[in-house]
Amino acid sequence: MSPVIVATESEQSKFIRNSQITFMARSTLKGNWVKAALATFVYFLIFFGTRYICGLVSPNLLSLLLGTKLVAVSETKLEFPYSLLNSFLAGFLHSFVAAALALGLTIYILAAYRTKSYQMNLIFAGFQYYFLVLFTHWLIYAFVGVGLVVFIIPAIIISLALTMVNFIIADNPDISALEALKKSNQMVKGFKWKYCCLTFRFIGWLILGVLTLGIGLLWVTPYFLMSAAIFYENISMASTSQNPQALESETITPEKQINKKANSSESRSGNLTV
Repeated sequence: MSPVIVATESEQSKFIRNSQITFMARSTLKGNWVKAALATFVYFLIFFGTRYICGLVSPNLLSLLLGTKLVAVSETKLEFPYSLLNSFLAGFLHSFVAAALALGLTIYILAAYRTKSYQMNLIFAGFQYYFLVLFTHWLIYAFVGVGLVVFIIPAIIISLALTMVNFIIADNPDISALEALKKSNQMVKGFKWKYCCLTFRFIGWLILGVLTLGIGLLWVTPYFLMSAAIFYENISMASTSQNPQALESETITPEKQINKKANSSESRSGNLTV
């Protein structure tokens, strides 16, 4: 495995700025916003549809597992701790679909960035690596859950450390779940705050998306994911570099990033094609 380079503060300045990342994301999506929005609509339809079904099934399944009738405080709300157990069970059931679906959307976005090809069927590509992504999904929630038990700050740090997992699996489908988590943690060392600042840029867009009754999220979601994909491509240059000194002498510009994407698309797009 290639050594993972942890960027120092001075080295981080040589990477693409977040403003450039969002500009590159908009440039990549230009002329394809409708395709990306349509793919996001299909994703949301399946995601929330299956979540609703799991919410209907979970109370009856929980009652069966506990061997008792659940006590409800209203027609739609269960009494504590049944409500907590029901939420956990509904989320667990939903993960059997949501984990692979999220990976599929990641593969779709990566393919769009690297090859300018917006293939709707790639949304379902995550199901090819079903057990890998499902187990990885459970591990992520387990680690974040442990962080929440300790305090909210550790949970946030763990979440940031594991943000690149789906991108890593998309590029390395033969990787193990634990190795994907480890690689993501190593890759974002020195970049957690940079990624956090990147997400802050979308708070206003997220609010606007909610105010439009969720319709705006059809455009905000691919915009954010495309930015995350470019962020991943940028920091992966460091993590796969064999010569750490090269990072100190080269400033990575959007133009170089686009050239790198064009040169590497043929060799890497094989993992992103159904």
